[in-house]
Amino acid sequence: MKTHLIRKESFSYKSHQHQFIWQILAPLLFFLLIMAVVGGFTVSVSAGQASLWADIALIWLLIPVIFGSLLLLTLLVGMIYLMTRLLQISPTYTAKAQHFVWQVQHGARQVMDGAVKPVILIKSIIAGVKKIFKGL
Repeated sequence: MKTHLIRKESFSYKSHQHQFIWQILAPLLFFLLIMAVVGGFTVSVSAGQASLWADIALIWLLIPVIFGSLLLLTLLVGMIYLMTRLLQISPTYTAKAQHFVWQVQHGARQVMDGAVKPVILIKSIIAGVKKIFKGL
């Protein structure tokens, strides 16, 4: 028993062939023809023309690099400006913060000296008494 999966007379097969020709084969042949013409044009140009086209190609290749560099330069200039502004206002606030830290340090030192003073006083008295008895 022989079965035919695709009938060449069917509407869908004819539609597929039509689509294949106009949606795949025609654009492919069109761009191959364009590439052949451009290739022939580049081969046929003189040395002066080749240099001109090389210069034009170089310009087109450098345009994205130039814009990227300008973007980075703008970012760098902005960062420098913001750091300058920050350095102009930061001495005021850092001086206030440093003064606050000095006050906290002075208060903590007084509290700790007051807490340790009795212990140091007792130990110094004991050391003095020991020294007196050792000398006798």
